[in-house]
Amino acid sequence: MVDDPSVTAESYGDEPVGYPPLRVIDLVVESTEAADGYSNIVVNRVNQHCLRLVVFDGDYPWHHHPTSDELFLVVEGCLLVDLADGRTLRLEPWQAVTVRQARFTGPVPKGARSTCASRS
Repeated sequence: MVDDPSVTAESYGDEPVGYPPLRVIDLVVESTEAADGYSNIVVNRVNQHCLRLVVFDGDYPWHHHPTSDELFLVVEGCLLVDLADGRTLRLEPWQAVTVRQARFTGPVPKGARSTCASRS
């Protein structure tokens, strides 16, 4: 189930931020410019959290955030969020779910590709 338990929000702490505050961000442009198969960028930071834009067409590693909740908001495609208890949450465009801290998740795009904004 868990590919790498060391993948946490804290392990992303040194990633560069794509845009400074007070700059309008065109997420459609960002998602279309995503690399083939996978892109995961920090669009902006809000307090101690980051807003990510994730575009992918394959499984994402099982991971958890030990000290923060995680928000999944699907913008395009469909995202299945597998939970460690065996449940799967299905998110369609403009649906969102918050996963409480320390819960392992395994996001899987359903179909050609999924684009989601994630806050962790």
